Amino acid sequence: MKILHVILTLSPKYGGPVTMLKDISLAMKDRGHEITVVATNFSYPHGRSNEHPYESFPEVDVRLFPFWSENYALSPQFARFIWRRVHEFDLVHIHGLYRFPLSLAAFVCGLKKVPYIISIHGALDPFLYNRTRNWLLKRLYEKLVDFPLLRRAARIHYATNEEWALVRQLKLGDKGAVIPNGVDVSRFLPTPQLGSFRAKHAISEANLLLFVGRINFKKGLDITLKSLPKVIQSHPSTKLVIAGPDNEGYKKDLEIIIQEQGIQRNVAFIGMQTAEQMAEAFADATLFLLPSYTENFGIAVVEAMLCGCPVVISNRVNIHSDLSAHDAALVVDCDTEDIAEKVVLALGSPQLRTKLSQNGRNVSHELYSIETVTAQFEDLYHQVAGEIRVGP
Repeated sequence: MKILHVILTLSPKYGGPVTMLKDISLAMKDRGHEITVVATNFSYPHGRSNEHPYESFPEVDVRLFPFWSENYALSPQFARFIWRRVHEFDLVHIHGLYRFPLSLAAFVCGLKKVPYIISIHGALDPFLYNRTRNWLLKRLYEKLVDFPLLRRAARIHYATNEEWALVRQLKLGDKGAVIPNGVDVSRFLPTPQLGSFRAKHAISEANLLLFVGRINFKKGLDITLKSLPKVIQSHPSTKLVIAGPDNEGYKKDLEIIIQEQGIQRNVAFIGMQTAEQMAEAFADATLFLLPSYTENFGIAVVEAMLCGCPVVISNRVNIHSDLSAHDAALVVDCDTEDIAEKVVLALGSPQLRTKLSQNGRNVSHELYSIETVTAQFEDLYHQVAGEIRVGP
């Protein structure tokens, strides 16, 4: 099949959607499909860049188009490509909402009778949906543009059943497809040497708590920091390492909390890390923490489990029910007391951490390996393309 993927940006700072797209498109290419990826040269969250994560994979046709406006990513060159070339593809997979390239791709697909799938990547979660600053403009754009395009899509892709359930109130139709995000296990092989991450960052504390992701209000870092004094009270030799880009300047708010809690010596920000560096971090961490207020999937959770790192996540990380069913995670409320209690429990029980580590490895391979997920996407793509070919 000839498959076109459309995404706003290929900047690694964009987070999970870029990682998911790269892994899926490379795996589909290995299965014999012809893959093209188009994006703007938007360097998230600001600026322009021609860097992308496919430079060492010439088999994937990657096109980056310049844009006019950061707010909507208007791109005449992108529009010209879509208008002239979209009919060449068996289907188009669009990643995200609310920006010109994404909406235009869906609109042109409809005009030219090319089936398209939209992955919403958590954009319609009520926690975020109701917090937008330009809510009136956004609601108008949804009503006139994105919601009609979603209803006309061949499928709307949700990463979890929870994500689909959260948006049912929007009445987008019943053409949903639930497929988890996949993770390429090979990114974390061979297993890094233990102690290398601690040595590089001069971490001598016995307990290393790790957060990986964008430094964003939705990630629950505020309540994580506020829970830390109680953890330190029970386990004084504890350090929290926060790894990820500060795209929105939220780090300043967190530094105020750190000062108020008096935990300056127990917290370190180390910025965005490469895949190799993250494997080292996961291998050395005592626990991985992600008590997000909302998280449509949580690729970093799966990456941590693949490396054998026990995980503590909130009940708003949408894979929490799968992990709970396999005893593969400690699940907490978005509450400082509950976070502190569960972290103290895990730090005090090597047996519990071993169980979480073993179960986490197993479930990440069973449910979320790129091979498993790619097979599901391949079936979906064939199903959608087949519907168009034989339909009325």
